[in-house]
Amino acid sequence: WFNTLQGALNAQSQWQRHELVLDLRGAYTAYHDVEGVNRPGVQASLRGRIDVSSLTKIELESKLGLTTKNPGSPDAIAAVRRQPNVYAFGQTAALVQRFNRFELTTGVGIERNVYENAPLTNGATVNLSDRDYTAYSARLRGAYEWSPDVKPFAEVAVDRRERDLPVDFNGIMRDSDGYTLRAGLTFGRKEWLFGEISAGLAHRSYADPVLQDVSGAIFDAQLTWLATGLTTFKLKAASGIDETSVLGASGVLRREARLTMDHAFRRWLVGSTSVGWLREEYEGTTLVNDYLRISAALTYSLNRSLVLKAEYRNEHFFSSVPGQDYTANIGLIGIRLQR
Repeated sequence: WFNTLQGALNAQSQWQRHELVLDLRGAYTAYHDVEGVNRPGVQASLRGRIDVSSLTKIELESKLGLTTKNPGSPDAIAAVRRQPNVYAFGQTAALVQRFNRFELTTGVGIERNVYENAPLTNGATVNLSDRDYTAYSARLRGAYEWSPDVKPFAEVAVDRRERDLPVDFNGIMRDSDGYTLRAGLTFGRKEWLFGEISAGLAHRSYADPVLQDVSGAIFDAQLTWLATGLTTFKLKAASGIDETSVLGASGVLRREARLTMDHAFRRWLVGSTSVGWLREEYEGTTLVNDYLRISAALTYSLNRSLVLKAEYRNEHFFSSVPGQDYTANIGLIGIRLQR
């Protein structure tokens, strides 16, 4: 048995020029009969847009995140009183310039990731300071307004990740440099199809020669299709190369996608189904993890402020490590208050 408490706050300016958007989300999941697996989660972002002129704008964003490693992750610490918190802080800035139908975006960013030390059940503490790192990035994006609703684009991004300790506690130098190439389309018909879809290549090389380079195809999407007045489809996909401290692994090539369908039986009764897939490939080892997640939910609105929800989830985990596979069946009943 477990319970989850979630909260969200969204605010957006309504000025004629410029824009400011606040998005704050938090959650805490507590398990009744299992120790050391309770998980907090916080995501906060503050986005701003400065309209310098009709053709020039500046985009700024500050981010803050709090999470923990999943207790089943190869990077999680075993036999802990609780999984240590992982803090992320980020800042990006971009200049967007239009030239008739052509749009050019140049941006830079910095992100800081800090790992809390892990308290063990035997009273000892594991020092995780060798996982702390800072990432510096730059990107260049060109887009062309093919029509008012379709905008193809191409983007190149480079970044460098520097660990606080040049050599980790296993004697490995994990500083790295990477680049990402992608091309895609942006759709802008709010009454039918909107969002973005792209594909490309990601590559990462490491300071230590014992660590293999990581390369792979990537696919990203954030699409919403209003199939009918009652039915909506949403496609979300994300790819990237994540950090890891697994011995022998240089990085984790991650690809995930989820398709969701929402159908309104009535204005006050909405059904949802979704299917999602996640693959994690630990480069330099034979470890590959796959997650298949299927869910169905029913949302009943008593009024504009009070909502009841029931959900069923089925999760399958497949690992290249023998004996690690599992199947989970999860049922949730909840209530939501909103204003």
